[in-house]
Amino acid sequence: MEHKKNQLKIFCDNVKYLRKANGISAREMCRILKISAHSLKSLESGEVPPKMSVSVVLRLADYFDRKPFQLFSPLEPEKMED
Repeated sequence: MEHKKNQLKIFCDNVKYLRKANGISAREMCRILKISAHSLKSLESGEVPPKMSVSVVLRLADYFDRKPFQLFSPLEPEKMED
């Protein structure tokens, strides 16, 4: 169970990292992912909203040209070195 929680935390960190690294506003990221501002804030704070759909993962992967599984591994360069 701990491994699953860790992967979800990494996913949340990656949402925030990809948005900021690509200069995307929170409003634009909500449009891309088709989620509310509240849901994005929760994600970027490390919490996956209870009714979050897997389609969010797929939209994020598609928009940033990643494979969905890559979003569950650290993307930030400094976190990859840890």
